[in-house]
Amino acid sequence: MSGYNTEYSGLPFAFFFIAEYGNILYMSLLTVLLFFGGWSINFLPDEYQGSFFLESFFLFFKSILVYFFFLWLRAALPRY
Repeated sequence: MSGYNTEYSGLPFAFFFIAEYGNILYMSLLTVLLFFGGWSINFLPDEYQGSFFLESFFLFFKSILVYFFFLWLRAALPRY
């Protein structure tokens, strides 16, 4: 028995997990912005630094990497 599995069922249970994974996405984006340089591309020449498409892509790519790492840890280290 676990707490939220007995208290929520159906649509509230789905909203619970949607909110949880939305929070993971938000925290991965915030982590990238605060600790991993955000949208900066340090290994490309200066003429690519102002490109909105490349900066948006690298912000998204870094966020997905942090999201994947967080989900990987959750799957590898379950709570007992």
